[in-house]
Amino acid sequence: MSHFEIYIEGSGDTGKLQQVGREAMRKFLSNLNINGSFQPIMCGSREQAYKEFCWATNKIKAGVIPLLLVDAETLMDKQNEPWTHLKASDNWNKPEGATNDHAYLMVQTMEAWLVCDPSAWKQWKPRIDSSKLPAIHNNNVQLVGKEKLEEICEGLCKSINLSYLKQKRLNGFGILKSIKPKLVRDNSLEAARFFDYLEGKTRK
Repeated sequence: MSHFEIYIEGSGDTGKLQQVGREAMRKFLSNLNINGSFQPIMCGSREQAYKEFCWATNKIKAGVIPLLLVDAETLMDKQNEPWTHLKASDNWNKPEGATNDHAYLMVQTMEAWLVCDPSAWKQWKPRIDSSKLPAIHNNNVQLVGKEKLEEICEGLCKSINLSYLKQKRLNGFGILKSIKPKLVRDNSLEAARFFDYLEGKTRK
């Protein structure tokens, strides 16, 4: 049985934030029927996540599959090929032995996952009017840009005199813990690709 080591950007450089992010991602992914075990590894910056992923691919351990999970930051092309996107956006080269199965993008940022589930916002802050979340265009949250996603999250939080962006990582992880992966899967082809791989499903 496989063990997935998932190298993730976005937790900041403090141990406390990394612990919060690790727990949130573990709780979120544990709602999937993962074909094996998994370990979220919070790496701070996207560059650090890429570096640690590359190191892991060079130190292959039996039964361990390293995966990279970072924001796309911009719209992916129609082919949805992560390494093509990451080469264009960050000038990252695909490590030897890695394939598209080893890299996944939160498109366009992790906030894209958050806006898929109104009930998670209510669980995080019961006073928030989550009905104000906009309908996802054509059920494809990947079309919503980074700035728009932040605007949506900030607008919801301002309704209860809170700023999402002032503590973006902490707030985002707080919401992520209650997000239903099925809603993210239904609204993002890239998330579906990631979840399917973890669950051992063969994509056509």
